[in-house]
Amino acid sequence: MVQGISLSGLASGMETDNMVEELMAIERAPIKRMELEKQQVEVKREQWQQINQFMQEIEGSFNELRSRGSYREMEASSTNEDLLTVSASSSADRANYEVRVEQLARGHSIHSDRIDSASEPLALEVFGAAEEELDTFSETFIIDAADSEQSFAFEIDGSTNLRELRNMINAEEDLDISASVVDNRLVLESKEMGADNIIEAERFSANFAELGILAEQGEIAYQMQSAQDAIFSINGMEVVRSQNEGLDDVIDGLTIDLHGSSENESFNLSVNRDNSQLETTLSDMAEQYNNLATFMGELGKEDGLLQGDGTLRRLQNSLRRQITNSVGIDNPITNIQQLGIDIDQDGVMSFDSSELNDALREDSGAVEKFFRASQADDGADGFGRRMYDFSRDYIRFGDGVLSRQDNNFESRLNRIDRRIEYRENRLETRERSLQRQFAAMEVALNDIQGQSSWLQGQLQGLNSNNN
Repeated sequence: MVQGISLSGLASGMETDNMVEELMAIERAPIKRMELEKQQVEVKREQWQQINQFMQEIEGSFNELRSRGSYREMEASSTNEDLLTVSASSSADRANYEVRVEQLARGHSIHSDRIDSASEPLALEVFGAAEEELDTFSETFIIDAADSEQSFAFEIDGSTNLRELRNMINAEEDLDISASVVDNRLVLESKEMGADNIIEAERFSANFAELGILAEQGEIAYQMQSAQDAIFSINGMEVVRSQNEGLDDVIDGLTIDLHGSSENESFNLSVNRDNSQLETTLSDMAEQYNNLATFMGELGKEDGLLQGDGTLRRLQNSLRRQITNSVGIDNPITNIQQLGIDIDQDGVMSFDSSELNDALREDSGAVEKFFRASQADDGADGFGRRMYDFSRDYIRFGDGVLSRQDNNFESRLNRIDRRIEYRENRLETRERSLQRQFAAMEVALNDIQGQSSWLQGQLQGLNSNNN
């Protein structure tokens, strides 16, 4: 109701405000019908947007089926994962290998003499300085780089202890040696493994002898672990590497990680085609198809929201026909049913993975060709390419069938909104006009009532005079 005008109806005795509201309610009926029409259009649009979502999901599976990677995946396994694990890339070949791990690669580690306390100053524990000498004590340890002329200096004072020296060494990221403290001993270990990564005595300054790293003749005093390469065999052929993990240069397409050794035990490493991705894709496709088909079936039935919709009916029929039709190529496999996909009388799709695996074992190339054949090379598109193109025709942004339909819904809703706005403006003008008319009527009736009262008074006066 228009604000600012209120009609009391005191003169006429009528509820004029209510009368205006009732009249406006009658004239607002077309707007109510348009609002209902808008709601119906919005509901239909939401259903088509859901169909579009289902189509996008199944389009993803069609895209996987036309992708080369779905048919190139390989898997590798070891019969003794305590000693060796392996992963395969798509470039690996199917094969079986006998493997034996003789030894693992390891780094070189050495240690110092044991001192009484790793938390007491080295000046006292190692160099025998007196308490009064600590304030002026200074000593510099030097470690030369293994592969350059760079040197690393570690200066200690009268308060520096063994743990702090360890921290100084580890703070040098470019140094190829790491330090730790074990049983009050300084342990130095090469960061890189392999027989070539020996910690040479010549790299240490002479004062490392005070720690017990160097012996009297200048050689390494205590060796915890010698440096060595990994040694293993593949089908009797010896392989030597300086690392235990990430060995991707031994067998093409495989990455090997060594975890343990056993000289007298051999085990098998096998490489086979990995069918799990293709199985998953076809299983997903069946589920996605059923979700879409069930949803469209509910919408298109007699009391459905899209009953009689031609676009819906064409999509239902075309989708099923495209899936079940044979692929026109020269190939042992030409129909999806040969790979375990079937649609029953109720329109429900099922997938039997055993049929797929049987076909892959018999002729994996024929399976790939069925899905990935192209018009240019094979005279017709394979199933994956055909279904991908079909789905793109519907969901492609801008000119896809469903995209155009959504644009039509939006245009229709905009037109309804403009019609509602136009009607609302007209009704507002009409309501103000009615309010003014009723207000004028009240004023006129009030004037008439005033004149009537005056005339009654005059008549009463005349009657009194006559009496």
